[in-house]
Amino acid sequence: MGSLVLGTRDEHGQLRLVGNVGSGFTQQAVTDLATLLSVIPRSTSSFADSVPPEYARRTHWMEPKILGEVTFRAWTREGRMRHVSWRGLRGLAQ
Repeated sequence: MGSLVLGTRDEHGQLRLVGNVGSGFTQQAVTDLATLLSVIPRSTSSFADSVPPEYARRTHWMEPKILGEVTFRAWTREGRMRHVSWRGLRGLAQ
């Protein structure tokens, strides 16, 4: 796993792309996430908006069921998080 593509729900419940995270993972976190992600695959993106090629390239899409915690430094003008680091799994979405 190189990174996770991240999204958040907007005021209408639509999933919006906010960036990706590729740092901060322990080996145990990678193992745990690989197990979780293997049971919720999908063939296409769940995002309401189109996904730029830099995020979609070589992506294995999954159902948006995992809630993770990240830290980041700032928001970009495009609404993406900058300098993102994984902090841990928070649970599964309903």
